[in-house]
Amino acid sequence: MGSSYISHDAFAGCKDLTSVVIGDGVTSIGNNAFSGCMGLTSFEIPSSVTSIGTRAFEGCTGLTSIEIPSGVTSIGDQAFSGCAFDTLVCNNNAIGTYFQGNKDFTKTLIIGNEVTRIPTSAFSGCSGLKSVIISSSVTSIGNYAFQYCTNLTYVEIGNSVTSIGKKAFENCQGTLYLNGNIDNFLSSGEGGFSGAKFSEIVVGDNVSRICKFAFADMTDLRKITLGRSVNRILGNAFTGCIHLTEMYCQPTTPPACASTSFDEDTYLDCTVLVPEESLSQYQTDNVWRNFFDMDVNSDYRPTHQLIYQIDGTIIQSVTVEEGATITAINAPVREGYTFLGWSGLPDDMIMPDHDLTVIGTYAENSSVEAETLAINDGDALAFPSACTCETLAYSRTFSSTQWHSLYVPFAIPVDSLKKQGLLVAELNDTHQWDLNGDGVADSTRVEFFTLTSGSTLANYPYLIRAKDTPKTFTLRMEDVEVAATEENSYECSSFKQRFTVVGTYAGVSGQEMWDNNYYGMSGGGLKRVSNATVSLKPQRWYMKVENKNGDPVTYYAASLRIAIDGIDEMFEATDINAICGTGSETAIYGIDGVRYRQKPSVPGLYVQDGKKFIIH
Repeated sequence: MGSSYISHDAFAGCKDLTSVVIGDGVTSIGNNAFSGCMGLTSFEIPSSVTSIGTRAFEGCTGLTSIEIPSGVTSIGDQAFSGCAFDTLVCNNNAIGTYFQGNKDFTKTLIIGNEVTRIPTSAFSGCSGLKSVIISSSVTSIGNYAFQYCTNLTYVEIGNSVTSIGKKAFENCQGTLYLNGNIDNFLSSGEGGFSGAKFSEIVVGDNVSRICKFAFADMTDLRKITLGRSVNRILGNAFTGCIHLTEMYCQPTTPPACASTSFDEDTYLDCTVLVPEESLSQYQTDNVWRNFFDMDVNSDYRPTHQLIYQIDGTIIQSVTVEEGATITAINAPVREGYTFLGWSGLPDDMIMPDHDLTVIGTYAENSSVEAETLAINDGDALAFPSACTCETLAYSRTFSSTQWHSLYVPFAIPVDSLKKQGLLVAELNDTHQWDLNGDGVADSTRVEFFTLTSGSTLANYPYLIRAKDTPKTFTLRMEDVEVAATEENSYECSSFKQRFTVVGTYAGVSGQEMWDNNYYGMSGGGLKRVSNATVSLKPQRWYMKVENKNGDPVTYYAASLRIAIDGIDEMFEATDINAICGTGSETAIYGIDGVRYRQKPSVPGLYVQDGKKFIIH
């Protein structure tokens, strides 16, 4: 669409309309523009849009999710009336009361990281709302903001909220997750949780202090978990919580409490479970010793936050016990894009002993049949199925003559690479040696063979280098079959260890590379990353090392040696093989990579000063 606005009633009543692509120049969506488009299943509002008209999407019952960009400053009455979204993402700071009283519009509400405040009554009466995730950019929640959201069972409040208005969560039930500073949230009698019906509260590890009357008179509250950082609970924080029967205390030092923090009945009726090493401290504390039933939490495991983030926005944060199995959430569907996965999840899918942020990545889909497809090295790719291109243009830049990783979804004729002054080598095998005779392999070499004819394979790991640098090339090929982008694994193992080469079209975060001791091509060699900031680009491959018997690997070398064609290439100008070392230029090496201090007596092929010689 070339216009800067979509006019009133432009597509109203188009029941068979399933998708719409709107250009970035559009700033306004008119009244009733898509009203009654029941077949519309996806709609992406571009970042240029500033206003959405009255009833613009009324009755679009097929829409399952929508994201409102940060530039939107005006939304008309009933703009989304009758839309039963599974997910609504609000990134606009001018939320207003556009959704107030809408009983059907969404199940999950995500307040994005562009929003700083949620105004009065913004989502009050949204009885279809089941979960709310409020990002860390939000500092205040207005009066009655979520009042009478009666089916709300999950609320997560970010760590920047310092103010919650009057009866903001009145009549809300289920579980409340708090990770903000519970200090200036509320005042006596009519605070943010006054009238709330949450049955469980989990206070996150970011919270250090629980203020006066924080959870006072929450008569439906039955269970609370105090995060590890809570060190103070002020007066009347839990007064009137007449059904509170379970309290799980994670702080190893008992939080300082006022004499009025809990009711007398709570001391009698509530079971307090504490860390084993802290039981005696709680039992002798001036306030905590008043609890009649206190014991060790034998099932206690610390919990940490598993944070899912896409494009810098937290879409969900889940509290997971340390050592528990992680089940990744489904990412929001984006029309025209394929979700590539969550980067940063542990290989074994076990929650580590710290908070974990994982990043979701999408790539734009290609059409099944394309006239021209341009692929730039390092771009994330997602081709759900094979496609045929009349012309494919592949571009890459080399700043050195060192070997680099190559992993692409199409075959490349070797002659075409030669004409560009490029060499390509194919993964062949892995070899290990015991150089010092201690019975343990202390040298590993990954072997590649240079290809001189034929073609490379799609979705297969290769090495590539330029004979001269700097070099930028664009390879153009006709009638190319492009394969679906599969991140394949190839095992290249020794007797005791498994070396697995894995291709990636999404890239791998530095944290994931670091946590899992992955090896990637760097500086012409296969090296383990030195810190968590060194990430791996898309269209690359990496290697992971495991023991075949299941024992953990206790030693990871800083680098693995790489051989090209056994011996020939690695002593010339490739700069790829650490086998050369930094020793004397006259050193002698065997075909197995062993360096000899003097001329060997065993017949065989050897190399000295880059030249081969044979001992008979």
